[in-house]
Amino acid sequence: MRTTRLAAALAAAVLVPGVSISVSAHDGQTFTVNCSRGQTIAKALELGDARKPLVLIIRGLCKENVVINRDRVTLQGDPPRVATVQAVNPKDHTIAVMATWIRIEGLTVSGGSNGIWTSGASQLVVADSVIQNAALNGIHLTYSYGRIGRTTIQNNGINGLMLYAAQAAVMNSELSVNAGSGIKLDGNSTLDISGGTISANGASGIYAQRSDANIRGTHITGNGTDLTLIENLRRGVSGLQSTLEIRDSYIMNNTGRGIAAEIGSTLDVGSTVVRGNGHEGVLIYGGSSGHLTGGTFSGNNLDGVSVGVNSTAQIVDGATIMNNARNGITLFAGSKLWVFNLITIGANAQYGLACGDGESSAADVALISFSPSNGWGNGFCSGY
Repeated sequence: MRTTRLAAALAAAVLVPGVSISVSAHDGQTFTVNCSRGQTIAKALELGDARKPLVLIIRGLCKENVVINRDRVTLQGDPPRVATVQAVNPKDHTIAVMATWIRIEGLTVSGGSNGIWTSGASQLVVADSVIQNAALNGIHLTYSYGRIGRTTIQNNGINGLMLYAAQAAVMNSELSVNAGSGIKLDGNSTLDISGGTISANGASGIYAQRSDANIRGTHITGNGTDLTLIENLRRGVSGLQSTLEIRDSYIMNNTGRGIAAEIGSTLDVGSTVVRGNGHEGVLIYGGSSGHLTGGTFSGNNLDGVSVGVNSTAQIVDGATIMNNARNGITLFAGSKLWVFNLITIGANAQYGLACGDGESSAADVALISFSPSNGWGNGFCSGY
């Protein structure tokens, strides 16, 4: 029996000159594709039994546009991040995924219209890879689900990661120096991101429209480098008609607002540093609601927190709002603030707490410690 199986494996190798094969203990199939010897991923995707998992070990520089329409395929770079797939046709996606259970690991994916593009794909995994220099998005998920881990997405012509009606989990990755946003969500997409860095992108770090973003332990810094864009597009985290939950993160030195929740959005921020941003640290606007627990909102170029146009905010449990260039908190256009437990508002250049109109108000301000004192006084507000 062993002799028969060995003969079958050798026969398969002979049928595909220059491409080696090994059969796993689970009846999977592994081929090595050495592009420096003229072999191609496209040809290797035709090998073996299409009913079984396929693993392609990629070596060298593969100049091709790859379409994966076969389920349970792994493309694995050897050595990791040195093996490269580079689009030969810049108008097509470098890797187009239209199948399920696809894994891209240890590859550099370069060029193309989108680096990795999906439509209707589920269980896409991108790990330990570099996705760069695409004309549009580094990774574009449409009606798909993907997981991205320990991956660098950089120097793409629009966004690093684009989600449309899609779901993605991003872990310990770096999205930087993309011309648009680090991550953009639209069409009721869902993002869960933990760890990693989103930095130095031309537009916002994360931009969500009609979507949900759950952000944990992430550094979102120095975004909005394209100063030709309006401020609305140059933020750390921005949500329109979206739900934003941010925990244990750093939102710092973005050229626009640090965090903005607008037009019916819901914002929940906990134990997060929002510092040194070019406008407000946090903006809650246009019928939106915000809940800030703990955290530091300091050194921003306008208010620490601004709540406007029929919006509401709750600030609780030791939040510190200090050293901002205008007010600690500004309420305007019929907005409301509730304070729960002790918070500190001090050393802001103008007021600690200010209302821009008589329809805005703050409750339980006795729980605010105005220390050290604010430049123009502790504030004025109905209820103060």
